[in-house]
Amino acid sequence: MKILLVSANPESTAKTPLGAAYLASYLKSVLAARSSPPAVTVELRSFSPEADPAYCAREIAASGADAVGFSTYVWNRNFCLSVARFLGAPKAIQGGVEIGRSAGKPAFGGAWGRPFIFAGGPEAGSRPEPFLDGGLFDAVVAGEGEGPFVGIVDALVAGKREEVSGLIDGRAARVEDLDELPSPYLDGTIEAGSSVLWELSRGCAFSCAYCYEGRGGAGVRKFGLERLARELAVFAKAEVGEVFVLDASFNLDPKRAKEILKLISRIAPDCYYYFEARPEFIDSELAALFASLECSVQIGLQSSDVGVCETAGRKLDPEDFAEKVGLLNEAGVVYGFDLMYGLPGEGYEGFRNSLDFALELSPNHLDIFRLLLLGGTEFAERAAELGLVHETEPPYALICAPGFSVDDMGRARTLAKATDLFYTRGRSVAWFKPLVALLGTKPSGFLEGFADYLADERPGLLEDSSKPGDADPRVIEGLQAAYARLTLKAAGLVPFATLVEDIIAFNAAYARLMLSPPDPASALSAQTDRTGTPRLQSPPFRLASTAELIRFRYPAEAIYEAGAYNLRELAKGVKPQTDLCVIYTSKGAVKTESMDGPYYTLLERLAAGKDPGSAQVGLKLKMGDVDRFVHFCLVEGILVPAARLAAGKPQADRGRPSL
Repeated sequence: MKILLVSANPESTAKTPLGAAYLASYLKSVLAARSSPPAVTVELRSFSPEADPAYCAREIAASGADAVGFSTYVWNRNFCLSVARFLGAPKAIQGGVEIGRSAGKPAFGGAWGRPFIFAGGPEAGSRPEPFLDGGLFDAVVAGEGEGPFVGIVDALVAGKREEVSGLIDGRAARVEDLDELPSPYLDGTIEAGSSVLWELSRGCAFSCAYCYEGRGGAGVRKFGLERLARELAVFAKAEVGEVFVLDASFNLDPKRAKEILKLISRIAPDCYYYFEARPEFIDSELAALFASLECSVQIGLQSSDVGVCETAGRKLDPEDFAEKVGLLNEAGVVYGFDLMYGLPGEGYEGFRNSLDFALELSPNHLDIFRLLLLGGTEFAERAAELGLVHETEPPYALICAPGFSVDDMGRARTLAKATDLFYTRGRSVAWFKPLVALLGTKPSGFLEGFADYLADERPGLLEDSSKPGDADPRVIEGLQAAYARLTLKAAGLVPFATLVEDIIAFNAAYARLMLSPPDPASALSAQTDRTGTPRLQSPPFRLASTAELIRFRYPAEAIYEAGAYNLRELAKGVKPQTDLCVIYTSKGAVKTESMDGPYYTLLERLAAGKDPGSAQVGLKLKMGDVDRFVHFCLVEGILVPAARLAAGKPQADRGRPSL
């Protein structure tokens, strides 16, 4: 018997079908322990939720699977339902492959005229009716799926399909000792790619009213450290780029969290890790361990209103929150917050206050979401009681609530998008607070003004901010500079405009270069001979993709420190002065070199493809000085050989959080 497990995840997430892989691994281990195991094969198949359902159904039909299982989430529910409709059609021919029963002959290897279709995951488990209505799906598993999956397979092998139909409660059959579950990474079920999901525990100790995680079963179960260490070794060997850590509250047990961070540091320190942490369990030691890794820590704030948090099943001590986040800041950890608008008891003004509170703590990035009434959550069950009007189709977004009108929800959405564009994607953390302080306004008011500015200057941008050109950091940098100059002029602070524009330009370049992959031609620029002497490449050259030329109007050295200064004090202590700079990465660090005018012009000419002899014409530079300058630029990776551009391909941006 052949079983196909189907996953469909957005392009923006790790594509690893980890949930399906756990089912396959567990089934293999159970069957291997039997004296006479049945002949069962399991295949994992991944699609995009944006793919054509008919095409996906043809692919599934062509596989000859006897049973097809879907991992369902809010983002792929309708896709899974559509594919299942094609699979269960009475008669359909798609691209030459029969789907369903035709002329009394099964199109699949099974004996039922179509495959046995089942689903699991939070969406099907919490809202099973659309899956089971009309016999579209034969079975839906609510809760963890390993045990029920084995039961389904056993029943199908024995020809007892009716015994595993309808809604199956997986909570009673869940595995209590997680180390009894084989690791899909260790048994070869899936390979570790450039981006992986890494499960450390199951369950949640908290009961947030908007979240399903804490309602799937009481308590938190954990995978053992020895197993986690072996998985880390697999990631290190596979040179995994990024690891999304699946643990609802990574530092709930601070001692265990520190042990895991030490394991990471020892075994797989070159991966980039994404953690979710609770602020109340952060101490200086944990902050230092986070800082020792390439990682980002996401913290759920949701609201700064204590009463709103209490209604949502959360506890918040604003002073303690700020103190614990301050430990991350002092240690140099990259961290971000989650905010939510539409929470019961918090109107638009309350959302603005929460945004101000969050930005005052200088997160590296801020993710803002509309409240979703997800199936199985307390808010979804109490929606009528609380007056929460929401969409009936995924993603079940809130439409309005008492104190939060439809218009207010629209204003909050616009403010959230403006914040994302200016602050998060604009990577303005280093200078945002000093600028807002100089203007004497609140962050929310400043960003509301930015939204109004875009409505006039770039109408529609916030409505469709996913356009490739609009997402270009240089486009955002230009919008930031223009809006900053406009607000400074309106506040009577025009003398600060040039300094602020330089600060924006410097930090934008710095952030771009920090996130840039190495230029593949840099390794060719300064190869050495047997004695270790650099063997430099011949012209023509080009400017490396990890270098930028910038003409500042204030000294770059002073600008570098601007984020830590009061802008009024900075303006008093530094005088306007043209500073011609190249900002570049070398050996993993971002460097800034100031140059005299002739050398800056020389570098511009060299980067444009001129040879050193013709590039120095009219610059009053000695040829020996030119040669030494070219040597420096090649060794540092500022210039690279233009003819060897195609010698390698840049690595993909890991998509790290904004700096």
